[in-house]
Amino acid sequence: MNGQKENKLTVFSFFDEPQQLYWTKRIKECDWGAALLLAELLENGRFHETLGEGKLFIMADGDRLVSFATLTQKDCIDDDSLFPWIGFVFTSPEYRGHRYSERLIDFICEEAKKYDFGKVYLATGHIGFYGKYGFSYVESRIDVYNEESRIYCKSLGCTENAQNVIKNFLDSDGKLVTYPAKRKMKLYALVYLSGKFEKDRVYTEKEVNSLLNEWHTFSDPATLRRELYNHRFLNRDLSGEKYRLEDVQPSVEDLEKKYG
Repeated sequence: MNGQKENKLTVFSFFDEPQQLYWTKRIKECDWGAALLLAELLENGRFHETLGEGKLFIMADGDRLVSFATLTQKDCIDDDSLFPWIGFVFTSPEYRGHRYSERLIDFICEEAKKYDFGKVYLATGHIGFYGKYGFSYVESRIDVYNEESRIYCKSLGCTENAQNVIKNFLDSDGKLVTYPAKRKMKLYALVYLSGKFEKDRVYTEKEVNSLLNEWHTFSDPATLRRELYNHRFLNRDLSGEKYRLEDVQPSVEDLEKKYG
């Protein structure tokens, strides 16, 4: 099998695996309606037709199925503006209690970052369960099965990619030497700067300015602070004195669509 080993466990992409029939049978044996649906899509060759571009990832213990989940363009929410989705998250009963699903989701998030996705979505009937995995509740909608689903989102914080994109605007210490003129470069600069803030920490305006001064050289923290707020990287209270990172960080793709 191709994949990443962690102790005796292996994570691999189903469609890169020669034993697809074997793993389809293991999925079909799971006592879960969605697993049966997934197995049917695999058996009938309708996985990509139904879910769009994407992959199925499997965590295995030798030849035993530990956990599986998908990363796809579509899911049970009919909205082409939201993607990609993590779906069909399942862990075999005998392996539960060890946070294997969380480890698989983390692996899938790293895969999503490789394709420059700034966030991933997840639809579920569970309340609060995925909060411990870094997901934030967005809203509830009626899904394609006419059932209410709660939509969650996780920001991937692709600051490493942003740093590479704007490397010509950074000095040897990683400080922004000018605020780019082109909108897309500006957005990547904001993604880069937002990555310097700590999640869940509350900052005063003075602390925001001080942090921004550490990461740029043109002495205009007010403009950068305002841009981070206007583009919803930072939130602030009604007094305008306290700031914190938004739970769901915008992606460059989302902002380009919004501002054209």
